[in-house]
Amino acid sequence: MNEISQTATSPSGTLKAIVFHRNCGATTGFNTQVSIISVSGSLPDSAGNALIIDGSAPLQLQWRSESALHLAGLGSADIFKQEDSVAGVSVSYGN
Repeated sequence: MNEISQTATSPSGTLKAIVFHRNCGATTGFNTQVSIISVSGSLPDSAGNALIIDGSAPLQLQWRSESALHLAGLGSADIFKQEDSVAGVSVSYGN
């Protein structure tokens, strides 16, 4: 089950980055994920396409341009997935 915590729309309004928390069942822990999708799309009931980290982190999303997104606030979280590019958007990361 996905629980959306924040959404940031790209400068042109065609894409959105979504931070959400996903609970994958009793045998796995809580985690924080990010997906980049069309602004008209719905968040699929699947794993994030840009970032998956263990636990909860206070991520900050910042669109630097239509094709560049910066994610800050990762801290020292264990990273399970960290993509450099999603849907034509370059993704950068910081603590």
